[in-house]
Amino acid sequence: MKRRALLLASAALSFLAGCGENEVSDYTGYVTDYSGWASDDVDDDGFNDDEDCDDSDPDVYPGAEEDCADGKDNDCDGLVDDADTEDCG
Repeated sequence: MKRRALLLASAALSFLAGCGENEVSDYTGYVTDYSGWASDDVDDDGFNDDEDCDDSDPDVYPGAEEDCADGKDNDCDGLVDDADTEDCG
């Protein structure tokens, strides 16, 4: 009985060790890799981290209104406040 429990535990650990960081087992023996799937929207502003220039700030995203006094590139156009002559000029 003890031998059977050790064998089952060993098999379970071997199975789990085969899954990488972005992989999930569906318990059928197949492993699915989710690393190429959609990015996260960390700040919940509607833009994923691959398109949001600051995904830790919900007030910063492509197309946001530029606040010309906060020292941030609110609209993700690569220009900050006074340098953004189109939005702050």
